[in-house]
Amino acid sequence: MFHRATVIAASSFLALSLLTVSARQSQPPQVAAGQAPPTFRTGVNLVELPVRITDKQSNFVRDLKPSDFEVYEDGVRQEIASFRLVDLPLPDPKKPFVEPRSGAAPATPLVLHEGDSIDGRIYLFVLDDYHLLPQYSYRVKVIVESFVRQRMGPQDIAAITYTSQTPGQDFTRDRRALVSSLGRFMGSLDALEPGGTQFVKSIAVLDKIRSMAEVLGHIRGRHKALMFITPTLGCVTQEQALPAVSAPASPTGLISGNLRVVKLPTPNTTPSRCFNTLWDSVSAATQANVSIYSFDPTVTENPGWASPSIDGRGGPDTAVQLQQASDGNPTSVFDGARVLASETGGFSVFNVNNFNKALDRIVREHSLYYLIGYYPSNDKADGKLRKNAVALSRNDVQASYRPAYTAPKN
Repeated sequence: MFHRATVIAASSFLALSLLTVSARQSQPPQVAAGQAPPTFRTGVNLVELPVRITDKQSNFVRDLKPSDFEVYEDGVRQEIASFRLVDLPLPDPKKPFVEPRSGAAPATPLVLHEGDSIDGRIYLFVLDDYHLLPQYSYRVKVIVESFVRQRMGPQDIAAITYTSQTPGQDFTRDRRALVSSLGRFMGSLDALEPGGTQFVKSIAVLDKIRSMAEVLGHIRGRHKALMFITPTLGCVTQEQALPAVSAPASPTGLISGNLRVVKLPTPNTTPSRCFNTLWDSVSAATQANVSIYSFDPTVTENPGWASPSIDGRGGPDTAVQLQQASDGNPTSVFDGARVLASETGGFSVFNVNNFNKALDRIVREHSLYYLIGYYPSNDKADGKLRKNAVALSRNDVQASYRPAYTAPKN
């Protein structure tokens, strides 16, 4: 008997040359006379769903088999095409990053190809120097440097990109190069520009996130983390929370992955373009198995607020309740940065003085999980939202996974 699992909702332009994608062609197998040639399904249509299974003590459950899972898309059971347990050793905090000796050779950027196997974790930092004031530059550097020095393993790869034209750092395992590139980060006084200009900047930021997610989608077999450090994106999905529903209220409404109606802005306006670009970025990230984690490095007079909660994410309803009960939070939970996180299976953190707990959780989420792949029975390239559900043969465990993804669109 299967049990429906509980869903826990969740620089310079680093161009596409950062990840050189070259399709690898192989010779087809020989076919005997009179036999029909075999049919090969392209991996482009494969949906990869990372699933974390924990017991009542929040310990990861490692002994499950494919037969213990049932995967559904829009209520239709899917045939599991691939299944693996990704179990990467956590970085040893007692062996922190050691500066290389003077004169060591500079880092060589990795050139990754479609189908390459990455032994470690994959991290991408997007630092929003469009929206951050200069006084927060040091805090941004501390967050990223602490992650690189203390939380990256020897086989992990990472890259750093900025939303402005400042040069970043291509994907590398060289933590020295990553730390060194942070010296080029500096916030901008232009972050105080009026709203119309901010929408234009936000669209540029979202275009960058979307393009990078598409590039990361060429790497299969790993759950990828994009850490977006920004105080606000500016694009919003709605001004007030609406009740949760199970179907669109009207043809003009959009149901988010967390089953909330999203109010569309007035068409053919800059806010409208910002809105559409936001959801294009969400679509690209979910298709590429990329979770986005939004960090606000600014601190208000009322620190200690995290949305949704880092340990036991409660989803949008909990976030709304916390937002209403808190004082002095400058950014709505419906800001685009928060939406990017909640809709891609990540989380957002703001108004806190210490980011260690959140950073540690990101490492855990990308170190130990089941990666389930399936070819959707609904193979229409219609760009529509597809809701996922996982049922388990055991009722004493809990599953957390991305609640939805957006199908590709021709």
